Amino acid sequence: MFRSQRADLRVVLQKCGCRDYLRWLERWEDLVRRQDRGILDHELPDEVVLAAMARLEMEFYVDEFQQLRLLTEYRQPAGGTKVLGAVEVASRYGGAIIEEVLEKGSALPEVHPFHR
Repeated sequence: MFRSQRADLRVVLQKCGCRDYLRWLERWEDLVRRQDRGILDHELPDEVVLAAMARLEMEFYVDEFQQLRLLTEYRQPAGGTKVLGAVEVASRYGGAIIEEVLEKGSALPEVHPFHR
C-alpha cells in the first residue's frame, strides 16, 4: 500500500528506529523481483502500522452492505454514514483490510484485536 509513498514510510521507520525495515525498504525492488516472501509478508509492529496510516490521506466508509470502501469523488456514502480515516480503519479492522479495499474495491471488515 505504501509502494507509491515510500518517502512517508521512510520517515515513519526512521522515527521508530526500525533499522531492519529501513534496509528492506532500500532493497524493495530486489525483494519484489525475487519474491522474498519471508520479508515481503513480514508483519510490522502495530505502532509502526498506525504511525504509517496516520500519513495516508485516504478516507473510508462502511456501505449499506457492511462492506468497507474507499471514499472517492465518484463513490460517496449515504447521508449520515461515518467517514473513517486510515488510522481508525487500521485500529478497528487491521491494516491488511486497507490493501484489500485498494485491490478489490471493497472488503468485509471484522473487528481487529486493537479495537476489542
